[in-house]
Amino acid sequence: MKGKLSKREEQILKLLLAEYTQSEISSILGLSYSRVSDVKRIIKGKWEVDSTIGLILESIRRGYVEIERDTFDEIPNFESDGLKNYSSEGVLL
Repeated sequence: MKGKLSKREEQILKLLLAEYTQSEISSILGLSYSRVSDVKRIIKGKWEVDSTIGLILESIRRGYVEIERDTFDEIPNFESDGLKNYSSEGVLL
């Protein structure tokens, strides 16, 4: 599979997805802050994403994160809420 991660990369990714900061990860794994930052950059490069949001979305696509079905039950329906000037993504038109 394109963009396959090493064990260390997976370890750091899972900690990032668990909301640990790069500083916390460096302490937990005994790595320098810059090494954790480098690994995050390497993962983004392998997966061809440019942002942390892209990293999260790709993590979901690749099965590193599971989302329960009812997670999106509270997304507003902009049209029925009288906000017709907004797209379905909530962007002002």
